[in-house]
Amino acid sequence: MKLLIVGLGYVGLTHAAYLSSFHEVLGYDIDRNKIEALYANVDYLFEPQLPAMLAKNKKNIQWVHTLPESLADIAVVILAVGTPEASDGRCDLSFLHLAIDTVAPRLQKDSVIILRSTVPPGTYAQLRLRLAKLSRDDIQLIGMPEFMVLGQTYGDLKQPTRVILGSVHATHETFVRNVFQYTLKVPFVVMAPESAELTKYASNTFLATKISFINQMADIADKVNANMDDVVKGMGLDPRIGTSYLQPGVGYGGSCFPKDIQAMQHLASDLGVESTMLRATEQANLDHMHRFTETILSYFEEGIEGLNIAVCGLSFKGSSHDVRHSPAFLVVDALVDQKAHITVYDQKATFDFFELRGEKPCLAYTSDLKDALKNADVCVLLTDAPELKALKAIDFIQLMKTPIIFDGRNLYSLVSMKGTTYISVGRPRIQ
Repeated sequence: MKLLIVGLGYVGLTHAAYLSSFHEVLGYDIDRNKIEALYANVDYLFEPQLPAMLAKNKKNIQWVHTLPESLADIAVVILAVGTPEASDGRCDLSFLHLAIDTVAPRLQKDSVIILRSTVPPGTYAQLRLRLAKLSRDDIQLIGMPEFMVLGQTYGDLKQPTRVILGSVHATHETFVRNVFQYTLKVPFVVMAPESAELTKYASNTFLATKISFINQMADIADKVNANMDDVVKGMGLDPRIGTSYLQPGVGYGGSCFPKDIQAMQHLASDLGVESTMLRATEQANLDHMHRFTETILSYFEEGIEGLNIAVCGLSFKGSSHDVRHSPAFLVVDALVDQKAHITVYDQKATFDFFELRGEKPCLAYTSDLKDALKNADVCVLLTDAPELKALKAIDFIQLMKTPIIFDGRNLYSLVSMKGTTYISVGRPRIQ
């Protein structure tokens, strides 16, 4: 079978790496730089397993930034284009509409389009109307929201926890199983397209809510000298609760949670539904990031002007170059405003952070961890990147001028940080 994948970001490129093991893949993106990078074997996503699988299956893959006039040999199209946050906070579907308008007229009769982009409820119906206007009612459309996590996208696609299909045809489950080579061990739930679309948003907003909740508990723990390690362990033993996404930290960011919560708030407003919980989740996350920053500032009674501060971790999560909505922007800006000398470090995301923040007085960039820590008065940790998790107390003691550490990810056990001043989230301080 020959497949067309439209959009070569995290979702699309992961599909190309996985599906090229079974099919011929035509990978299309309007960004010429991505296509050139793929042909040059440049790893622009830093996603584990993708480079190896793309290299292994390269004979089955062709990359293009323009489409041929006819796609008569294409049986299935995977739509994985971005649906970013518009200026008003709503979901911007313009790239998706452009993809439909570009691809649909070129397809053979009875082709299948599988929609993997994250879209608000009602989008499937809009796309059906769009196909009708293009006189392509014969094209089958399947909603299939993705639930892949950055840093493990290939594994999540190869062995998903569940597949949600938004479909009006009973035969589509068998068809999708065959395309993706999923066995009967992979659970499928087939539902109305609107339900599938809402399932994706409900899942993401619920996970964000769990993070905001546990961070608010951590703020309380700081006031009463409780230890959130123990609290989470005690909560997690309840099978109704568990421990997933209940790890306190600096707050959530990324390309999904912030924009999906915004999109859902606007959808709810348009439908006349009060979105109290969604607003609270968003506000609690922002408040917590400010409180984390205030913890740093309030520690120094005479202010931080002139202090050398290493900020380690610029992406929204470790092992990623994705800085969209990263808490690092708020933290770094607050420290720079107080005229501290800031050196920011990230093994993968330094360039992306610089692209968005640019040059500022007293702000330096490095991709060398030891260079960031050397002679620093303070270290602020913002991601769980492996090289940060691997640091020991002795590393901070030997490299830093004064080993004062503010850990926004609770990377280390309290007992292991003796000999430093160690301030984490929702746990007793080590002085």
